[in-house]
Amino acid sequence: GEVRVVSCGDDGTVRVWAIEGGEALQVLRGHASWVVGVATFVAHDDPRVVSCGDDRTICNWDSRAGGDALVVPKGHLGAVYGVATVVANEDTRAVSCGHDGTVRVWDAVEGGDARVVLRGHRGYVRGVTTVVVNGEVRVVSCGDDGTILIWAIEGGEALQVLRGHTGFVRGVTTFVVNNSVRVVSCGRDKRVCIWDAIKGGDPLQVLRGHSG
Repeated sequence: GEVRVVSCGDDGTVRVWAIEGGEALQVLRGHASWVVGVATFVAHDDPRVVSCGDDRTICNWDSRAGGDALVVPKGHLGAVYGVATVVANEDTRAVSCGHDGTVRVWDAVEGGDARVVLRGHRGYVRGVTTVVVNGEVRVVSCGDDGTILIWAIEGGEALQVLRGHTGFVRGVTTFVVNNSVRVVSCGRDKRVCIWDAIKGGDPLQVLRGHSG
């Protein structure tokens, strides 16, 4: 019942912290280079951490017991820039994106080969997240081609292509307001864009103010 903070860094480690007191409870070592992103999920009542890095790998850790990575699925052909988790059809999936221009969907618990490889971006894929739309899991990705893609997790179809940024899109997340699903993106063009995840189209709102 206690809250933990999970962080990652250029020192190649993943750290699990007690939010009260600031103590590092676990230092997870297994990546050979920078660790770029982390996500969490629960498997068989055990809290897990999924991390991704510049070494082309994704690591699955027991955040309570520590030790070596439980699963290290490989498949990306370059650095892995982002990772997210989602429950789909009672299975927990890890979703990753990277330098090779792909988004990959994995069995988060067992690892193995990617179940689905999503191809549609032209260039590096910088960020990925997941969202449930009308009961269906969607993957949302963004990349250096200036687009945000919304995918069906099964079948690999790009359902929406969101265009509005004038440069690389660096990050993406989602939220729900009044039963409507929104996508939020940020880019090298110094803008934050808010989109309708179902209808697509132009941004609903563009937030300006960053100077770099």
